[in-house]
Amino acid sequence: MLVREAVHSIDWECDLKVRFLDENMGCGRGVASAIDWFFENETEGIILEDDTLPVPDFFPFCSSMLEKYRDESQINMVSGTNFFPHLTQDVNHFFTQLPAAWGWATWRRAWESYDFDINWWQDTNCRENILSHVESRIMRSYMTHCLNDVVSTKVDTWDYQWQFLGLKQKAIGVTSGVNLVTNVGVQGTHSLKRSKSHFLPTANSVLVSGCPESVGPFALHEKYDRRFLMKRVLPVVLKRELRNKLNCFIARPKFLKRVI
Repeated sequence: MLVREAVHSIDWECDLKVRFLDENMGCGRGVASAIDWFFENETEGIILEDDTLPVPDFFPFCSSMLEKYRDESQINMVSGTNFFPHLTQDVNHFFTQLPAAWGWATWRRAWESYDFDINWWQDTNCRENILSHVESRIMRSYMTHCLNDVVSTKVDTWDYQWQFLGLKQKAIGVTSGVNLVTNVGVQGTHSLKRSKSHFLPTANSVLVSGCPESVGPFALHEKYDRRFLMKRVLPVVLKRELRNKLNCFIARPKFLKRVI
């Protein structure tokens, strides 16, 4: 109710459109349907969830990147979250296969391919074909774990589907050279999942120089992508595989006991 009152109190000149729901649709379909609605009304724009806190420069950065790469079909999103800014602080922005969706922007043309139910993953032939084109074994394992959890409804989310759609399409994201967004979520969904990713330090502004060329091919920032795999993806994969092995080890004595 307080949020609705705050929205309706906006008194500056703007074209305000709101979408209020009568029931909670959850973290997955709720967010996905909101973005669907957004792009029914707009061709491009910025997306912020309630637990993301951007610095003021985040908004002009996204606006400039949306304009700069509007017609580049290989670019599917703009991100203000940079997990390793010490690697990229000498540039205004860079290209990555692993952009973050904590404070981001995109175009209707990119979102039109989004499939919340990931039917393309549930097709065995399509899934195997996609995995065969993902070079990193770590990412293949991570992708498999995450999307299988979505299909089995173990996880209620929308962003795995979006993240891996980019890999499926061999798309590239644009990320700010410095971090412009911090995640302040410590309640609700994040109450049991608070991690070192929360409360990331942010820069006050972005560099106006040191930009990559806007003509293709778009060179990926290999150091950033490699660090992302090692620091953020690999620990999740190892933890998952260790848990599976432990479960098998625990189950085996019970089986042997029944046999004996």
